[in-house]
Amino acid sequence: MIMRKIINTIFIFTFWSCNNCYDYKRHVESLDYKFMITEKSKDNRYIEFRGYDRKKNNIIFNEGEVWGIYDSVAIGDTLLKKKGEADLVLIKKDTTIVFPFMCGGRYYQ
Repeated sequence: MIMRKIINTIFIFTFWSCNNCYDYKRHVESLDYKFMITEKSKDNRYIEFRGYDRKKNNIIFNEGEVWGIYDSVAIGDTLLKKKGEADLVLIKKDTTIVFPFMCGGRYYQ
């Protein structure tokens, strides 16, 4: 009985993980942002960037850390996320870096 529960748990976790990446990628593709970062924070699984767009609207970007971008971000950088794409673009004063969407240890295109 215990072995059966363990097998069921592993199966459910594996199935859920695959669907979770696909579903999360679809969610990420629906996002549309371009703003200058004024604050950043992070917990175990999520990143949060706050800032303002060109119209001075307050923007809060709070998503799962699926890009590995947090350590590269500095206050004053611009974050660009185009609707329909899963990549995240970080625009710095002297360079632009594209961070591909990553889930379950692999990149999704």
